[in-house]
Amino acid sequence: MFKNMKLGVKIAAGFAAILILSTVLGGFCTISMKNAQIQSGKLNREYVPMVTQANNVERSALKTIMNIKNYAISEDDSYLTESTASFEELKKCFKEAEDFVNKSASLNTKEMAEHVNIVKENLSEYEKAVSEIKVLIDDKKQKYAEACKTGIDIVNDLRMLYESGSPSVKAPVHEAMELLYENRLAAMKTIFTKDPAPFKAKMENFDKINGYLSGIKDAASLQQVKKITENCEKYKVEMVAYCDQMIKLKESFKKLCEKTANIQADACNVAEGSIKNAQDIASISAISLSVTSTLMIIGSIVAIALGSILAWLIV
Repeated sequence: MFKNMKLGVKIAAGFAAILILSTVLGGFCTISMKNAQIQSGKLNREYVPMVTQANNVERSALKTIMNIKNYAISEDDSYLTESTASFEELKKCFKEAEDFVNKSASLNTKEMAEHVNIVKENLSEYEKAVSEIKVLIDDKKQKYAEACKTGIDIVNDLRMLYESGSPSVKAPVHEAMELLYENRLAAMKTIFTKDPAPFKAKMENFDKINGYLSGIKDAASLQQVKKITENCEKYKVEMVAYCDQMIKLKESFKKLCEKTANIQADACNVAEGSIKNAQDIASISAISLSVTSTLMIIGSIVAIALGSILAWLIV
């Protein structure tokens, strides 16, 4: 059939075949390049900026955790001020990230919405926990000041009683003072270690002190003894309240750290997810470019082969 065709028809058919092949290959290459362009644009507009946004949230969360830990440990209000500032920065970074997600067609998914809602909840609970910790620390400071004043009053009253008392008074007062010093030392250990155990281990000393003081029958000293006994009970109550606040503070601080850690973890998960998506898109773009290159090479080979065959047939 091909042999019976005129030369002009053969040449036209050959050029038509090469043109069709070139058109098909060109179409495939154009589609592939367009896909790479779309993916690269998405990578540039959405996923890479999202990694930055998530990292900003994570960095602010870490800074907030560090400052609030310093505040809980030192009870220095300057750290609370810094923590408040870093938390405001955290909220700002999160709001920017949330707005960015809402504007993005690719990022605004159900999974991302769940992450956003969880972070919002953790941010709200964090603020409540910080307020609770501040109240506990302020109350603990007040109880500490009250206990210190009462302890000093007891020491001064015992010293005065010892100096003015008779020999029968001095002996029990001396024993009471020794026990009180043990209790005050235990209280200092509790304060510095933030552990109620040292003070609670010496609680029985208060009963011993009362036992020594109740043995004083000197009429001139009874009023002082009564005052000291009442202050000892007051000191015990104040220190127990201080220890209770310390335990509550530890629990609240633990809860607070969990909330900030959750915020940080969610930001980290979003960042890692965005990085993975960016890597996937980069891989897709690379595959598209690779396919385009391969098709162009194959097309060139086929065109050369087809041209050679047509040339042979025409001749």
